[in-house]
Amino acid sequence: MINRLYFHDLLTFEKVELEFNKGLVVFTGPSGAGKSVLMSTILASFGYTTQGAASLCEVTLTKPDSLENEIFELEDEITIKTLKKDKLRYFIEGQNISKKVLHDMFKPYVKYLSVRDKSGFESETLIRMIDHTLFANNQAYKKLQDTYQKRYLIYKEKTKELNKIKEDEAKLAELIEFANYEVDKITKINPQVGETDELMQIKQQLSRVDKIKETLSSAMDIFGAEDAVKELYRLLDKDASLFADTMNQVRADFEAVENLAQELEEMEIEKILDRLSDITALEGRYGSIEEALIYKEKKEK
Repeated sequence: MINRLYFHDLLTFEKVELEFNKGLVVFTGPSGAGKSVLMSTILASFGYTTQGAASLCEVTLTKPDSLENEIFELEDEITIKTLKKDKLRYFIEGQNISKKVLHDMFKPYVKYLSVRDKSGFESETLIRMIDHTLFANNQAYKKLQDTYQKRYLIYKEKTKELNKIKEDEAKLAELIEFANYEVDKITKINPQVGETDELMQIKQQLSRVDKIKETLSSAMDIFGAEDAVKELYRLLDKDASLFADTMNQVRADFEAVENLAQELEEMEIEKILDRLSDITALEGRYGSIEEALIYKEKKEK
């Protein structure tokens, strides 16, 4: 704890002497009042590199209980002095000391928080400092801390379990949502067993409909010679019934082909191809239409 600060000839400060009470000390003032300059002077007295130093600075402080040094004899109250001439020189209890040794000596006790360096002010370090202070002033605090730590460990464990439950519930909800999506998709498509073969056959026929019509048109010429063939059979006194039956069957077959070609032309090709795509996608997802229907029935229960 710093008890007294004295310095002179530091920028706008001609001479300053301050005495501090125990506890938290706060420097306040508007921008440019010199707060940073004041802090730099204090830090320089403990071996920190700063932008400016006073011509003379003395810091008087109470010796920390654990501070010991084999070279320097330290009283309960220590005075650190800095003199600035050609360079900055350091003294402790009137004895010359190097900047590095001074800095290392007080490093455990002097912490400096800056924008670039926050070491020593981590949450864990500050909590330990608070705990140490409370231990020294309240013997019952140790028991309270132990109780709190045990409860906090239980809280962390229960929180972990709760988060796991929430995570599992979220995953289950996703699975349910996905299952509902799949069931809705199967229901919307409404596939029929064996439908794939039918659609593939229609697709093949659609791809050949123009060729079928062209070939049918050429084949119709066969009927132009039908009467001549029958007359030939009559002149030869031969039975033409087999030929007539065959021609009737050919005529019926050609009519069926003509009707098929007309039906194919009236079909909406895009809808058929989309339907085939949906059906084959279900087969790829579930293995077969039968398996897709079994999955749908199982999930609907």
